[in-house]
Amino acid sequence: MIQRILLLGAALVIAPRLPLAATLEVGQDGTAAYPSLRTAIDVAQPGDTILVHPGIYDETADPPLAEVAAESITIRGAGDLPSDVSITGIHLWFHASGEHHLERLRLFGQTRVLGGWPPPSFVVRECIVDTRSDSVWCDSVSLTGFAIVQDCTFQGISTSYPDCQSGFALDLRSASQGALVERCTFSNVHTTGTGAPVTVVENSVLRDCVFMNNVGGWAGAVTTGHSCCGYPNAAVIENCTFWRNECLNPGAAVYMEASYVEINHSIFAETINGKAISTPGGGEILCNDFWMNERGTVSCPWCYEDGNFEADPLFCDPEGGDFRIDPNSPCQPGYHDGFSCGLVGAFGDCAASTVEGTVGEPGTGSPLVILRNPTTSTAALLLTTRAPGTVSGSVHATDGRRVLDVLPRPVGVGEARIEVTMPDDLAGGTYYVKLHTPDGVRTARLVLLR
Repeated sequence: MIQRILLLGAALVIAPRLPLAATLEVGQDGTAAYPSLRTAIDVAQPGDTILVHPGIYDETADPPLAEVAAESITIRGAGDLPSDVSITGIHLWFHASGEHHLERLRLFGQTRVLGGWPPPSFVVRECIVDTRSDSVWCDSVSLTGFAIVQDCTFQGISTSYPDCQSGFALDLRSASQGALVERCTFSNVHTTGTGAPVTVVENSVLRDCVFMNNVGGWAGAVTTGHSCCGYPNAAVIENCTFWRNECLNPGAAVYMEASYVEINHSIFAETINGKAISTPGGGEILCNDFWMNERGTVSCPWCYEDGNFEADPLFCDPEGGDFRIDPNSPCQPGYHDGFSCGLVGAFGDCAASTVEGTVGEPGTGSPLVILRNPTTSTAALLLTTRAPGTVSGSVHATDGRRVLDVLPRPVGVGEARIEVTMPDDLAGGTYYVKLHTPDGVRTARLVLLR
């Protein structure tokens, strides 16, 4: 099943663009053809790319809906960081077929993303969805067709509408061809009614994701929202970390109603008013760590279970947002009850490691690599330059605030290593490093732990 998901995803990503596509540039300083995102959407033709220059775009209008009526539209931020292009006040409704892309954008406030009919497919990459409070709607990003969501952050969003039944951060119920969600973080997402931070559908895969401090109805983190997912088209959750997700009703961190599921190699810790997993439709539950969930571990009368265990995962610093695990953690690769388990959870151990950050376009030089990422204070930035010159840059919060300058320094040809120490008064969370190098701009995502 996972192989089928990946093949579908590959077909989506490499599908040919429509002929005669154009690039429509949006900017606020008068140098671009279109002053707002709405004006570019109004004239977009099939296959066009809308390139949005850095800035904060208040697209508020009455009604808030903006219809993306052309097939296969890409909306891409032209900044080096997702927060360089921040958009608020617009409901992007994609109701033409094809594949639509949203890349390197910050969507905040009243901005929503909606798939329509006929159901298009979506690729959402390197986006931030945050600072959103809504009393009317029950979803922020609702995708259709086949959906790929990678390297995104959903944080600080809530609804007070009493009858919510969908995923307020990410709603995949209409992803009729399945979904792949990888390396995403969901934190402080609060919904009401029977809603949840995330809803999935059959042939969905959630991998290497973190769910922390979220609140949902029956599901503190993930649900199906309705019966779905019979064998062999199960929803799959693997190598994810769940911590302190709260259920408004006595439920579970993952509450799948009558669905068949596969949940493997994940950590469920400290669920409030709920179990770790509830899935009366059966499934496969292997090599998971269940630790201090208020209402127990698993409710599943028809599940095959093996290799599961109950032990402190020994997070490095969960209060500070560091969900890596101690080298002696029971979630390290090993055997549990005689069953061979690999790594359990989204991250490896606390030892220093090399993590490759966001890279530039292929062929533009070496990537920016961050050593000791996540970090509690100081990180080392590593890159290789092909020409001598000067390296300088800055560190930014997800809302675009510049929180630290990287002072200019000369570099020669070859490897350069730069130490940066984050200010003591910064809160823990995701930040973005931006360096100007002789080979061009390099960016990477840095996680600060407090």
